[in-house]
Amino acid sequence: MRKHEFGWLIVLVLVATNTAEARRFSYHRTSSCGDSREADRENTTSYGPTCYCLQQMFLNYPGPYDLWECIYYPDGCDHPETAEADLYYGFPTNTPPQSCGSGEGCGTCESEYERASGKDSKADVPGHGLNMPTKDIAWRTFEEGLRGAGFDTAGMKPAYYMIPNPKLQELNRDVYIIVVELPSGKPGGTPRYLGLEMNPHQEELDPASFTKPVKLGRGKQIKVEYEASGEIRKMYVWLKN
Repeated sequence: MRKHEFGWLIVLVLVATNTAEARRFSYHRTSSCGDSREADRENTTSYGPTCYCLQQMFLNYPGPYDLWECIYYPDGCDHPETAEADLYYGFPTNTPPQSCGSGEGCGTCESEYERASGKDSKADVPGHGLNMPTKDIAWRTFEEGLRGAGFDTAGMKPAYYMIPNPKLQELNRDVYIIVVELPSGKPGGTPRYLGLEMNPHQEELDPASFTKPVKLGRGKQIKVEYEASGEIRKMYVWLKN
C-alpha cells in the first residue's frame, strides 16, 4: 500500500477473499470531483479554470487513485461564493491541504485542465464497485481504506441505513449504506459523515429519517441530509455503480 494521506457523509476492509474487490479501485483511470459547469462556461471568459482544492484523504486503496475531501470551485478561485465541499477521486499534484491562489490560476489546487489523472478532464467519479453483501464485510472493507488514509478507527462505530428510493433517473433504487463519522479536519470543526453503498441485505438497520431530497453529485456520488440520534446530519455517499 502506498502513501497514507486524505458537512457531508460518504459511503468502504479487506479480507483475504475481498482483496481483489478492493483492488478494483486501481483500475479506474479517471479523477473527478463536483458537479461540473463546463457547458455553461464554454463560451465565457469571466471565469477562471475550475479548481479542486484537496483537503484530506478519506479512503486509501492499492493503486494510484484515492478518495479525497475537496473544496470545489466550479467558477474558479476568484468566485468563492459558488464553492462547495465535495469528493475527489485521484491523486494530488501538490501536497494537501491545497489552497486557492490569487488571480486566474488555481494556486496549489488541482486545475480542471491539469487533472490528477492527466487524462480525462471531464471524467466522473466512478462507482466503487466493491462487493459488500454483509455488514461485517462492509465494515472490514471500509476500515481498511480509512486506516490507509491515516484515520484511527479504534473508536469508530459504523451505522447502517437504507435510503428509500429517490426515484431519480440517475438513481432509481433503495440505497443500502454503511456510514461512519469522521473527525473534523479542523479544531472545533463540524464532523464529517462518509458513506459507502453496500449490497441490499436483510440485516438489521439503524434508525434514521430521510425526508430531504437526495442531491446528485457528479458521477457516482450523492449528498444526503438526514436525521439520526436527534441530530440533523449531512453526508457524502459513494455509490457502488
